Amino acid sequence: MKTNLTSKTLIFYLISQLCVFSVTGRESSLKSVQIVFRHGDRTPKVSYESSGESQLTNEGKKQMLELGRFFRKRYGTFLDSAVDRNSVSLISSDLDRTLESASAFAYGLFQNLNEKSSWNNEGLLYEPIPIQSIPKRIDRYLQSTEPCPRYTEQLFLASAAECTEGIVRENPEMVNEFTKVTGNNVLLDPTTSAVAKVDAIDVIAEQIKYNISNNLPLSEAGEKLSRFPIIFDVNGKCQVYLLNSVEKQKLYSGPLLKSILDNFQTEKPKKLVAFSAHDRTLFGQLMILGFVPPETPPTGSAIIYELHALERRSNQMFLKIYFRDGKSQELEQIKVPQCGKDCYLKQFLKITQDVIPVDFIKECQKL
Repeated sequence: MKTNLTSKTLIFYLISQLCVFSVTGRESSLKSVQIVFRHGDRTPKVSYESSGESQLTNEGKKQMLELGRFFRKRYGTFLDSAVDRNSVSLISSDLDRTLESASAFAYGLFQNLNEKSSWNNEGLLYEPIPIQSIPKRIDRYLQSTEPCPRYTEQLFLASAAECTEGIVRENPEMVNEFTKVTGNNVLLDPTTSAVAKVDAIDVIAEQIKYNISNNLPLSEAGEKLSRFPIIFDVNGKCQVYLLNSVEKQKLYSGPLLKSILDNFQTEKPKKLVAFSAHDRTLFGQLMILGFVPPETPPTGSAIIYELHALERRSNQMFLKIYFRDGKSQELEQIKVPQCGKDCYLKQFLKITQDVIPVDFIKECQKL
């Protein structure tokens, strides 16, 4: 009995691998591309010194322009020279930094269209590109701010508490120094929420990174706290806790993946859909794909979903999924667990079905 079970398991494995490998090496045609990218470099959200609040920097604008140009170069022959409203969509969360990022991205993506612009007689080479935004109150896709009590009031709070308790317990020297130089007892206060503790650390980490990247001097508090690596890892570590179960992924990241897959399954998928989003948007998608990044996806990072069809079997669709690191700008194809690098769409739908919401409103109700 044991031998038969082992044999059946081996046969099933070999067949599944054959299905994966059979895609590789065959001629295929690109049908649709969907991109989820993080906005460009920004100023800190809230400053314990000075600076603006979450505004796109000049460096961030350049990042987005270059990201658009990168995709123009990659998909130049696939995209039409003009923007077809029925085949191209640019979607953003409703924050300034993502809307501005989408605008700069669009300029780079359709630069050839800008260069041919003739609607004005002032020599302005610019063609406006429509960008759709999702209001915060109904955004279950990019900011995940649509009310979802099951996630925000139960799963999120429990995960955040688990993360911060571990950080405080394992880093007493950092906690003591933080309390001393900031005069803030938030990390040791048992009545302070875990979310507030993460935010307190993250605010300082953002300011330090911003000052260093812009060649600005650090404050005395920044100098002393910058020697603790954990200061910069808190956000990434806690994101893993916030998305480390099927249910968390379904409620936080599932709606966006569902939107992507729904478009791929229409009779005529849009050629290009690009989402201007946030670090946790990308992090959640990567967690679902079994590709846990070593750090929070840097600004300018992108996940690319490509839908291909085999030339001689057009009904056989498969996915190629890539991650482009915003820091190194390296493009890496993701090997999806149980599916491989070139993954049949049907197989991908099967292995991700548990993280796709069926009735989001109902599933968000508290237990």
